[in-house]
Amino acid sequence: MPLAGGMLLLKRCFDLFGRSNTSPDPESVPKALITQGPYRWVRNPIYMGFGLIQGGLALLLASIPLLGLLPIYLLLVHAWFVIREERVLEERFGEEYRAYRKTVPRWLPRRPTR
Repeated sequence: MPLAGGMLLLKRCFDLFGRSNTSPDPESVPKALITQGPYRWVRNPIYMGFGLIQGGLALLLASIPLLGLLPIYLLLVHAWFVIREERVLEERFGEEYRAYRKTVPRWLPRRPTR
């Protein structure tokens, strides 16, 4: 289940990037701030998707070492990509990104309010 969920999440995210005419490549300059789809729940759904795929593969293969690498993956992604990407997004989109950042959590979705 996590494997398929991760793949679907990645497909949805990549589709949004394509429709917004911008690249998901962390090294590229963003042309648009994507805040719909999975991005309305968390700011890093692509990295979450890859984490779900890794976790799903670990379960499928019954690999404790692969599952043990998951927190290391998340820490490395956070340190090397997320911090830098957030800085770039704030510089590029200013107040629009700051408002988005205030309402959407980085990793774990909040429980919807009424």
